[in-house]
Amino acid sequence: MTAPQINLKNLSDNSVKIARKAVFSFFNNQYDNFQPVVNITAADSKKMRALNKKYRNKEYLPQVLSFPIWKNLKDIPKIKNKKNPPKILLGDIFILKNALYNPVLFQKLIDHSLSHLIGKHH
Repeated sequence: MTAPQINLKNLSDNSVKIARKAVFSFFNNQYDNFQPVVNITAADSKKMRALNKKYRNKEYLPQVLSFPIWKNLKDIPKIKNKKNPPKILLGDIFILKNALYNPVLFQKLIDHSLSHLIGKHH
């Protein structure tokens, strides 16, 4: 598998390290027909509330929001060129900036969100 591509926004240096480790560990060579692409953004409480209201019609402040592109990874076209697999955006993750101060929580939120991006729900 090609290593996942992670696009990060508004994260501290330490949070970047944690996010990269979490994403690489999560995918751990699971997909060889595409290169997973994930966007992770740290947002303040105002932005998180606005996103939660706009897209989920909920009023509370969430710690994390996941916006998957694919309902099911089986919908991703099968590409047989394993030497040069295409980059496939799986979705966007928004994490409350305050969660960055707790590395264990931050990693758990990323893991949870990545599960949503690959179609697992609770």
